[in-house]
Amino acid sequence: MNTKKLMDETIVINGMAGLTYAFDAFLRSKQTAAVLTLAAHNEDWSRAMDIAKNYYAAIAGSPEKLLLVESTEDILRAYKENKLGLIFGFQTSTPVGDDWTNLWLLYKLGLRVMQLTYMNRTKCGDGCFEEPDQGLTYFGKRMITVMNQMGVLLDLSHCGWKTAEDALTYTDKPVACSHTNPFSLCPTPRNFPDKLLKGVAASGGVIGINAHPMICTTRKDNTRPTLNDYLDCMEHTLDLVGIDHVGIGTDLFHGFSFWEEARWHTGGYMLEGDWKTTIGLETEDDVPNIAAGMAERGFDKEDIKKVMGLNFLRLFEEVWKNKVF
Repeated sequence: MNTKKLMDETIVINGMAGLTYAFDAFLRSKQTAAVLTLAAHNEDWSRAMDIAKNYYAAIAGSPEKLLLVESTEDILRAYKENKLGLIFGFQTSTPVGDDWTNLWLLYKLGLRVMQLTYMNRTKCGDGCFEEPDQGLTYFGKRMITVMNQMGVLLDLSHCGWKTAEDALTYTDKPVACSHTNPFSLCPTPRNFPDKLLKGVAASGGVIGINAHPMICTTRKDNTRPTLNDYLDCMEHTLDLVGIDHVGIGTDLFHGFSFWEEARWHTGGYMLEGDWKTTIGLETEDDVPNIAAGMAERGFDKEDIKKVMGLNFLRLFEEVWKNKVF
């Protein structure tokens, strides 16, 4: 199979690209659209607005390369015009503050994907490293209601397992795990047990396979993982939930400056291990390796297209329907 031709002829959607400005790498690797992080940790409204202004400035400065994604039609336009579509996302609900109707304004600014928590506890529920995980809060339920009304995709990545389970029970829309892998292969609380992954799929949602080395390693010998570990996580998830419910969420944060990386990891990203990248998936230029690896494992063209982007496109189309404005 000609991987370059395949990447040229399919829509590629990265369900989690992190905080990045490496736009040329996304374009070189034929990515059509990517979810970009405006806020994580306990970052607030001001931080999110600063990052949003950076991305708006990038779009204003390079309209021939970039566009803001507010609908699936914008993703189709990005593909047709060979541009990168920027999808605004939060990896925490903290910028919303105490008033869930702030989502109205955030939606108008372009927010289309939001996690309830990062690693920590928020007003919505508990992150994956909180003990005990006390589950979804009343505020979290109201937040999900407004997200569903507005057409903001609920992303359960980083949630504690009980919080995620509660959210799946409460929501009436499909959800995502934009960058989460199977706990059964890589046992960190940051990943989800098979039962929860099945729950995401049962909602009609999509699980984006994460390339972070401490989240995709399947090794017991404390050696750095490779693309094969990533593909093992993908195959396990595909066997578990089916071809229509798996995507990519590389989470590479390619394009960080040294000081941004130091700030991000110092005291905040609580995963053990010193590896920063997975061999074979070190930058956004390596994303076509996922399609090539799937082809080598016997997946046909149509299934590869679904995983590389069409599944997230279908999910966005189902969820991004605004019932308020």
